[in-house]
Amino acid sequence: MSIFARVKDAVDIVGAARRYGLEVNRRGKAHCCFHSPDRHPSLSFKGRVYTCFSCGAHGDVLDLVAHLTGAGGPLGAAQELDRAYGLELDAGKPSRAEARRYAQERERLEAFAAWGKKACGAIADYCRFQEQLKAACAPETQDDEIHPLYAEACADLEYASYIYDAVFIKGDFQTKARFYEMHAEEVKQIEQEIRKNIRAG
Repeated sequence: MSIFARVKDAVDIVGAARRYGLEVNRRGKAHCCFHSPDRHPSLSFKGRVYTCFSCGAHGDVLDLVAHLTGAGGPLGAAQELDRAYGLELDAGKPSRAEARRYAQERERLEAFAAWGKKACGAIADYCRFQEQLKAACAPETQDDEIHPLYAEACADLEYASYIYDAVFIKGDFQTKARFYEMHAEEVKQIEQEIRKNIRAG
């Protein structure tokens, strides 16, 4: 196991955030230290990562501690946490393979975070569009025939609302990652449909 992975396994990210000056509330949120002003806590901690959906900041305990302490990147943060928590790890220079794996992991996280913010917006736009379609096609009386577009909008809105709430609002990092792996192409099609409807409107 790499030095980076050993530190991340040993150190709780919320505990580290509090140790280095952030006030994390019971819901696992804090005022974001990556942008200012942050009037309402927008930095969210779930599992071993943090995400700010206001400014897009995201990462793990090494990224957070590097930022809060100016420790000089992941290696400096690992050394700082090793010292602060008495982990007695060999937090010297990592091997090239370890450094490469960590860099690849960071690239995947960057790509996923960028996709997640964009996808969340697309799903929210899709929900709004289906709500408008549902309202426009709704029967005026109980005796009116149900318009096919109304039934379709009801079903699509129910599904999209569930995804938005279960994945993007309440889902942890692993939930979002699984959704990304399985439904990235589906979200891309939703984005294309939204753009098409905006142009048509």
